[in-house]
Amino acid sequence: MAEGAPIRLSKALRELNVGMNSVVDFLDTKGISIDARPNTKLDVDTYGLLVEEFAPDRAKKQKSEALADQVVVRETITLADQKKSKIDKKQDQDEILIKNVGGFTEVEVIAPEPVVEEKPAESEKKEEPTTEAPKETPKQTTPPAPKSGPTVVGTIDLSTVKSNRPTKKEEPKATDHIPEMLEMIQSLVDQDKAYESGGDVFYSIKSFKEYGCLSGKNIDDLQSGARVEVNDTKKDPLDFVLWKKSKPGEPSWDSPWGQGRPGWHIECSAMSKKYLGDTFDIHGGGKDLVFPHHENEIAQSFGCTGKQPVRYWVHNGFVNIDKEKMSKSLGNFFTLRDVYKKYHPEVLRLFLISSQYRSPIDFSEKNLEDATKVTTRFYEGLAGANEKLKGLDTASISGFQSKIKKHALTKSFEAAMDDDLNTAVVMASLNEGLRGINSALSSEENLESLAVSTHAWLNVGKVIGLFSRTPEQFETELFEIKNENLNLDINKIEKLIADRNAARSSKNWAEADCCRDELTAMGVLIEDTANGTDWKIK
Repeated sequence: MAEGAPIRLSKALRELNVGMNSVVDFLDTKGISIDARPNTKLDVDTYGLLVEEFAPDRAKKQKSEALADQVVVRETITLADQKKSKIDKKQDQDEILIKNVGGFTEVEVIAPEPVVEEKPAESEKKEEPTTEAPKETPKQTTPPAPKSGPTVVGTIDLSTVKSNRPTKKEEPKATDHIPEMLEMIQSLVDQDKAYESGGDVFYSIKSFKEYGCLSGKNIDDLQSGARVEVNDTKKDPLDFVLWKKSKPGEPSWDSPWGQGRPGWHIECSAMSKKYLGDTFDIHGGGKDLVFPHHENEIAQSFGCTGKQPVRYWVHNGFVNIDKEKMSKSLGNFFTLRDVYKKYHPEVLRLFLISSQYRSPIDFSEKNLEDATKVTTRFYEGLAGANEKLKGLDTASISGFQSKIKKHALTKSFEAAMDDDLNTAVVMASLNEGLRGINSALSSEENLESLAVSTHAWLNVGKVIGLFSRTPEQFETELFEIKNENLNLDINKIEKLIADRNAARSSKNWAEADCCRDELTAMGVLIEDTANGTDWKIK
């Protein structure tokens, strides 16, 4: 950077590894006011203050990244690819996948569904804890405590949307819960709902008359058309294993029935019972888990406790790539880490909720690019509303909160969510709401009406996980992601813009067009404003 040349805020944030709000708040303490936008230009002195204040954070980031290279962390968005029976065509047509199977008792504690290992551990050796690289906590100023009463719409704060998320997070492993599984199996054996045979322990299907209550399958039909592994030790071909006798060389644990390992289904029942109680609210999974896995979970859990284990079952459609289910076995999967290198997390969320959860999702670059455009439009609309409503105190609006609840968008949202969590309809409503907001921004519409519409729109988006950032934060984060992928030369971009402006000043239009074309080829869009030339990445 040439001596005395300004530096864009986005570049400073990236170099110093600091958030925009932290920079704005810090400069404000120094009596320096700047626009919280990536294209804001900082003079040398201002940039020097930021380096002095935040350079230590940059050093910590570099150290953290070096340590992170030593740790392998895999996060996938693949659906569980487990070996199980296919759901027949009739079930696909008739099944209601948010399903209340009835007979439930009250439960006080609601916690996240535990993460269950699909396969038994390969070794008896206790797992050593994985050491993760230390993650840097971005510097930020503590926001003021929310005030009671209406908020000022100019800063549109949705902190009033309360979250009921549990504070405690559990991610249990099957290998740490063998005692709980053995206890549950023993209970079933004691009640004559399970039996030992040749070192294996099987659940007796006929002991549970309601078997098939989730999938809609009939035991007699299953019996006549059963395609199961031949096992002479079973009393009934449909009986499923709770405890499997180990073979030489296989991982195993002690049990009353000898050395062995737990069956696939008992793991889930034992861990959910421990952390969520005999009955909990929601159990999810892919639609291919309905039968036999979840059906067997119900049977063994009900057999043990006498209570229905789950109030509502939610089964999602598959994520498809080139019209094939994403799975490890097909090798057509990718990790969240890979996705986040190219797309903003909120873009991915919007993409996923654009379809009703039971519908298959076609994962493609085009669809994610389209989701990026929609998310960007949402935040641009929010920025426009913030600007127009600046300074409007909702305390002056009679019945403000009541008007939000009665707004057409709020009502349509409630109806869509009551209709089997139909987020696709919600997204359509949000797009319609944005059109109304944009129309109001270009008109002289009553500001109070705009405030109500904007808050109703934001409340809906917030509930389904959108608008977790300010428009300025989203713009900055999106810029950084795109720039990381394109590996743009910021100095070259700044020079081309300067050369173009110089050419325009001398009326050398051909040279100006040449600079613009080169910028466009780099994936850079420019916009001439009253305050100079701004640019952004396509």
